[in-house]
Amino acid sequence: MEIAKVEDAIIKIVNMYATAYLDEKGIKKAGKSKEVSPEEKIATLEKKVKSLSSKKMMLYSDYKDDKLTREEYVKRSKAMVEQIDELHQEIEQLKTEIPPEDNSSSKFETQLESIINMESFDREKIQKVIKKVIINGEDNIEIVWNTDDPFFK
Repeated sequence: MEIAKVEDAIIKIVNMYATAYLDEKGIKKAGKSKEVSPEEKIATLEKKVKSLSSKKMMLYSDYKDDKLTREEYVKRSKAMVEQIDELHQEIEQLKTEIPPEDNSSSKFETQLESIINMESFDREKIQKVIKKVIINGEDNIEIVWNTDDPFFK
């Protein structure tokens, strides 16, 4: 059997079961919503912090190479430190908005939400919700899910 056909079938099956499972549980589908999760916002802010830290190092390098006066360096450096501090505060605030994942079913549901309407086969995402795939012939695929939920049995 061709790998592309199997991957396509797995994507369709996972989307179908994930949608049905989340509908049954009354959970809103993530789908292609434009709302950004707190985790994604945190990752973006951390990238900004790294970028500013890098710019600050370059600023110091410019000061050492006499491209900046001491006053200019101190002024710009202080502004960057303030921006970094603001970003750290924003990150801490976003961390409080992240719901605690105290049980495995909510974690499983979050993972299902992330793979609904996947446009291309992403092995890492699939492996978070599927233990294994058993192929029994041309048109028989069995999926062993990564949950103890009776809906999937």
